[in-house]
Amino acid sequence: MQADPFSAITVSTVIGAMRAALKSVSQERQPGFGALMTGTVKELARIGHRIEPGEDFRDQWVRLGDGPLSFRLIEGFCQLLALGYIVPWPGTPNAPNANWFQVTEKGKQWMGSTGPVPEDNEGFLAALSALIPTLDSVIKQYIVEAVITYNRKAWFASAVMIGAASEKAVYMVAESLLTVTHGNDRKALEKSISERNLPRMLDQINNVLTKQKAAKALPYTVSEGMEHHLLSLFDSIRVQRNEAIHPTIGEVTPESVRLALSAFPSACRKVYDLIEWANA
Repeated sequence: MQADPFSAITVSTVIGAMRAALKSVSQERQPGFGALMTGTVKELARIGHRIEPGEDFRDQWVRLGDGPLSFRLIEGFCQLLALGYIVPWPGTPNAPNANWFQVTEKGKQWMGSTGPVPEDNEGFLAALSALIPTLDSVIKQYIVEAVITYNRKAWFASAVMIGAASEKAVYMVAESLLTVTHGNDRKALEKSISERNLPRMLDQINNVLTKQKAAKALPYTVSEGMEHHLLSLFDSIRVQRNEAIHPTIGEVTPESVRLALSAFPSACRKVYDLIEWANA
């Protein structure tokens, strides 16, 4: 059997490249399938997956024929349809015409978001590892499974994994803050950790960091965006413990899980910044 020369280009890689290509073709009044494929091939080349020498990307897409990469590109396109990021152009009175499409509001949010996207699972995990080279192995395993379940549309399972990763990160930052607390604050923080009383522990973390910030003990590079990032971790834990475990009192949606996953790398990086500051 002939080896696949494009084996390094997975569907998740295609989706990541297609997101970048979608930003340019969406400016057209009636974006076309061919233009999106051309833009995706061009983006694949930009990130290092050269299809063949030269810059004639339109011809490159055409020359792919019915090879394995063509099927991967089409699979990526179908994923965008299935996720509701794009919809075929109306062909009234006939069926919609898939040669043309429109980006939905949900697609515009996805397309306009910054940072790695969980739909590109390999790129997402690689970016997380690059952002935090010393990432805790337990957190990493939870996030790997969160990305896998997300891309299999198991929203509740993914929400639980994100919440578990967030909880581990919160325990790590709580324990590190013991080195910069004293007296009653330290006792309260220790008690919340030993009792595994998460709501109380979250309150104590906020209490310690608020005092450290007021005392100007926290450098701006550490305190910048701190509240926002910690809140995203706290919210993931809340979803894990409430909506995901007890779905009758809440709802886990694809959008909420995608947002939680997208926010996790930066939030976790902030946790590591806090730990490094406390240890120093």
